Amino acid sequence: MLIRQDSRMDSEEYGMILRRPFVYMRHGQTNYNVNDWYCGSSEAVLTPEGEEQARSAAALLNRDWSVVVASGLQRAQRTAQLAVPNTDLLIDTRFNERHFGADEGQPIQRPINHLATPPEGEPWADFRNRVADGLNAILEQYTLPLFVAHGAVYRCIYDIFYNTTECEAFPNATPVLIEPVGDTDDDSHWRITPLAELSADQMASLIS
Repeated sequence: MLIRQDSRMDSEEYGMILRRPFVYMRHGQTNYNVNDWYCGSSEAVLTPEGEEQARSAAALLNRDWSVVVASGLQRAQRTAQLAVPNTDLLIDTRFNERHFGADEGQPIQRPINHLATPPEGEPWADFRNRVADGLNAILEQYTLPLFVAHGAVYRCIYDIFYNTTECEAFPNATPVLIEPVGDTDDDSHWRITPLAELSADQMASLIS
């Protein structure tokens, strides 16, 4: 059960993301996903289907990446190993899933108030800011990095863009291109496109 509503902060108090493109993918299906449990900072293994999802993503991710970043949790690292084999991973715990405290291992209660802090868990503002800090550190150093992380990490990114946590659940092992649109500094001007919808020429132009 989620408790303690966090007040929304002014946009300037939240971390913003550098306006540079990157590719994002959630880990493959886990046993927690199958049972519809909160997983958070707990370790979870990929199911056979989750491993197959990661292998299937390899065809879309078969290119030379400037860096492949995975969270500190095994489900993200295993997904990255299967989806981008023979590639060294940069492990960054700033992309770990949100810590759900006492809710971890418990059935997910819907509808979810993402701004509420789980008992003994991580406040949304703290979670969002660590994700923004991690993204900016990587985007400053690398061109078009690939991130393999978690569903709520994607929700943080969406919240930074649109100042809302209300977005569709991010599917397992489905890489998307996230890119700024136009010259504005307004964080709401971003495009999110599944890699499966891009042509080979479009991807090649991004990496070149």
